[in-house]
Amino acid sequence: MEQRGWANKDLFRLEIARVDDRLNEINYPYMFKEYELLLELMKIFEKINNIPSNYKIVFLKSTFYLSNLIKIHFNQYEAGRSRYHYCWSTSSLYDGYYIDSSLDAYRCPYSVGRKEFNIGNITSNNVNLNSWMNHNLINRNDCLICKLGGYCSGGCYLTNQIDRKKQCMEELSNFNGFIEEIFIPELKKFVNI
Repeated sequence: MEQRGWANKDLFRLEIARVDDRLNEINYPYMFKEYELLLELMKIFEKINNIPSNYKIVFLKSTFYLSNLIKIHFNQYEAGRSRYHYCWSTSSLYDGYYIDSSLDAYRCPYSVGRKEFNIGNITSNNVNLNSWMNHNLINRNDCLICKLGGYCSGGCYLTNQIDRKKQCMEELSNFNGFIEEIFIPELKKFVNI
């Protein structure tokens, strides 16, 4: 990008996301956890003091608030995501949705075309976001007593529908990896230990 001169172009945006198996369909054994991808990006950008504002990552969920706290968020901005929600899809701050060619509505891009996740049809004006909006930390008793609850806020709505137990184990594994591999070492740098 730098060799082609794209890095400083006003209309160029680089957004880095991770491939995800939200619906637990492919069971690919080499998926990066969000902390693993963040760690790799930290190595890549280690020599760059100021990440250009047109470069950003778009994948931090459970670790977003702590990453932001220690300034390793790489310009990620969670527009539409309210506190105690995993992502914007379950947040009431943004009431948008995706529409397929049949004018069926879907709340999340991972769900488009999956009739079981259809939230209505725009021609009959019956789009209902309630099940998505109610998926958050406050409405899940099991999350309220979980030590990770305040960070993952119930996790991904879609993954919860498929395999809640697996979702919880993966979120906890990701969060623990983040704390051990990134957060504690960064804190030690900050306090010069």
